[in-house]
Amino acid sequence: MTAERNAPVTNGDEMRVWLLATLRRLAPAFPGEMNAATPIADGGLEFDSLALHELIGLIEERLDTIVDERDITEQQFGTVGAVLQFLKKRSHRQPDEIGS
Repeated sequence: MTAERNAPVTNGDEMRVWLLATLRRLAPAFPGEMNAATPIADGGLEFDSLALHELIGLIEERLDTIVDERDITEQQFGTVGAVLQFLKKRSHRQPDEIGS
């Protein structure tokens, strides 16, 4: 793995750029421009459960955290903006809060 891939995401702009690039890689057939309202699944990026699982794995790797099954909700993973808010919130958690 490259140092860039493992570099921590330290601010909102970097996180947004990383997320959009990651989503673009996972959904190369998406024809439009992604924005906060773009759905992750139906009517948007058309992620199936495997693509969502891959996204979550990349988030876990990037933030050095574990995404609990209870966190995988429509509210937190329904749109690009919701995922970005989840990332921002998660990046501010302390190690002892992870998984709680």
